[in-house]
Amino acid sequence: GRVLNELPHVHYEVEADVVVFCPDVGTRLVGVVTESFPSHAGMLVDTLFNAMVPAEELRRLGYEYDLDSNQWSTERDAATGELLPSPLPISIDDRIGF
Repeated sequence: GRVLNELPHVHYEVEADVVVFCPDVGTRLVGVVTESFPSHAGMLVDTLFNAMVPAEELRRLGYEYDLDSNQWSTERDAATGELLPSPLPISIDDRIGF
């Protein structure tokens, strides 16, 4: 770095490659669920980006939260009535802001 005009700041020139994440509205994203709570489900999308689906949205889509297994699901075992693992939906809509 260098000091310019006797100022107390050091200036560095930096070059970087970046990934811009800007999916279109309506895009369906595929991710791996990394955490599941009664308030939300978190997932890793494309092994790079964290996404969160709030509980209100999951319930609107017909999901239920099972406190015993700590997971969201829409399917039940026919014999036991227990909730079974099922994939979580995530899509981009105009309510999601960054």
